[in-house]
Amino acid sequence: MLAIDVETYSSIDLVKCGVYAYKESVNFEILLFAYAYDDNPIEIIDLACAEKLPQDVIEDLTNPKVIKTAFNSNFERTCLSKYLSKPMPPEQWRCSAVHSLELGLSTSLDKVAKCMNLEQQKMSEGKALLRYFSMPCKPTKANGGRTRNLPQHGIEKWEIFKRYCKQDVEVERTIRKKLDRYPVVENEWRLWALDQRINDGGVKIDKLLANNAIKFDEAYKNQKIKEAAALTNLENPNSPSQLKKWLQTKGLKIESLSKEKVKELLGEVEDPSVKRVLELRQELSKTSVKKYEAIGSVRNSIESGINNALNYLAGLPGRAWSYGADFVNGIVNGIRSAVGRVEDAVSALAAKIRSYLHFSVPDEGPLTDYEKWMPDFMAGLAEGINKSKHIVAEAVNGLSLDMKVNSNIAEMAVPASNNSKENENLKNKNGFTLHIENFINNTEKDIEQLAYELEFYRQKISMGKGGV
Repeated sequence: MLAIDVETYSSIDLVKCGVYAYKESVNFEILLFAYAYDDNPIEIIDLACAEKLPQDVIEDLTNPKVIKTAFNSNFERTCLSKYLSKPMPPEQWRCSAVHSLELGLSTSLDKVAKCMNLEQQKMSEGKALLRYFSMPCKPTKANGGRTRNLPQHGIEKWEIFKRYCKQDVEVERTIRKKLDRYPVVENEWRLWALDQRINDGGVKIDKLLANNAIKFDEAYKNQKIKEAAALTNLENPNSPSQLKKWLQTKGLKIESLSKEKVKELLGEVEDPSVKRVLELRQELSKTSVKKYEAIGSVRNSIESGINNALNYLAGLPGRAWSYGADFVNGIVNGIRSAVGRVEDAVSALAAKIRSYLHFSVPDEGPLTDYEKWMPDFMAGLAEGINKSKHIVAEAVNGLSLDMKVNSNIAEMAVPASNNSKENENLKNKNGFTLHIENFINNTEKDIEQLAYELEFYRQKISMGKGGV
């Protein structure tokens, strides 16, 4: 035995239009799926939050060897058939509501549980949660103009909704165990399955006939209302309160205008105008076209949903640019609205940096009082430099010796001169050319080192000439 309860969403009114029209809405979906095999723990599948039905459960939903059960199982069976796009033969299902009715009990899960005085009762929060998650909501400024509440719009409520769904399985299972003491005869289940198949198949509707019947009824009512208005001089002779006051002026003080009371008055009054007004009241109270109106309401709901979906899809290309602009504007507005929070975070970070480093001098913010602590900071910095300057000096000294010295015994650079004889004498003198690269004069020792290098090369050249 597989006990099931589902929670769903649809924009079509379930009470007014029934489950078959309800499931045909373009936005119909199953939100939650709670189930339990026999006496095993109850499991909940959060379909609205992208959880998936287990494959073995999907297979068992159409397995003739597994009996599925629910309270008012027509709803679960029909919704699951639509959701999975699979037929759900009613012969594989049992309905605890039908069993309750067979024994003279209510068809309400809540009322049956209370009647049996069960320890497990239906959760009282259910109705409010169903209105919140399973039905469209009115767009307001407070909810951002949305027409539907999703799980993220009420996370705590959603968790309660899940417990509510599981609790319905527990209550149905408890009721079923008590009802099983008085089993329904097999023939009744066959009749119920036949009833389900008839409802599943539905009936064809002559739309022209239904629409014309409604039009003829409206025309007939308007004719009768005009006649009653002429007799009573009332703005709306079909209004019970207005008609009661008019009858009072005719000597008839009555509390009700029910069908039985009007019939009784017709046998008592003698005034022809009063009698005619009461007859018109009877005519206007007839409900012979209510079924046609219900048919039209269901058809209009389905057609409206389909047309809205088609119009939405057709308009997507034209709205694509608008969606992109709205998306970008949303990001910009979001950044702008968060500037204050960013400023607070940066201020807090700056304050933290100051507490550790004491080294930040902004134009505004928590560090504008730098004059109070900057002298201490600079004194500490100078002391640190003095203690560590030998490290820097050693590194720089290595760089200061990065020089390139090239000897040129055969030729020495000769400065330009207009005296050709002087130039010739200079060319005949041997010398050397010195190229110094990256020389950094940091200390007197650097000059001494340079002098040493020069003297070394001078002696080297002199020895090359045969000198000492």
